[in-house]
Amino acid sequence: MNAVSEKVSGVNPSRQGNTFANFDLKANPGMALAMERCMKVANREAWCALLVGRPGNGKTHLAIAAMREYGFMRSMLWKVPELLDWMKTMVFDKGMSIETITRPYREQDILLVLDDLGVENQTDWAHEQMYRILDARYENKLPTIITSNQVPDKLDARLLSRYSGGQIVCNGKDVRREYDD
Repeated sequence: MNAVSEKVSGVNPSRQGNTFANFDLKANPGMALAMERCMKVANREAWCALLVGRPGNGKTHLAIAAMREYGFMRSMLWKVPELLDWMKTMVFDKGMSIETITRPYREQDILLVLDDLGVENQTDWAHEQMYRILDARYENKLPTIITSNQVPDKLDARLLSRYSGGQIVCNGKDVRREYDD
């Protein structure tokens, strides 16, 4: 039985072993800049990374490796659709204020990883909440890593502008697929 059986800081047990050391750059040499940027965020040499590129090339692995380096207990990972679902439940079902539930993500000095930005249902409400969180983190230069499978033109231009200094286009093959040669 696996000793780690539940999520830690939002990271599934199967991913908690993701490190920079076990990331296979030989399989995806086009991910070297993304790895370097995530290392810089983990070491507080940079405040953000915006990793954009095709699915399966290791963006999430590198973000989790940065969390491990930074400290899981000082980090939080959310898949964007799950974060928005949780926020809706807290606001609309539990009666909490949006201000109260987003404050930690807007103000706390944690490494926040938002995975799969752009796959969420693009409602005005969802758009506004992501903007509020990411704009506040930008204003305070709080450590943030965002992954997205969307081409940059499909992302909110305001956020793209704020996070452009950390933008890395991630090239590489989908390591989840098994190739028959």
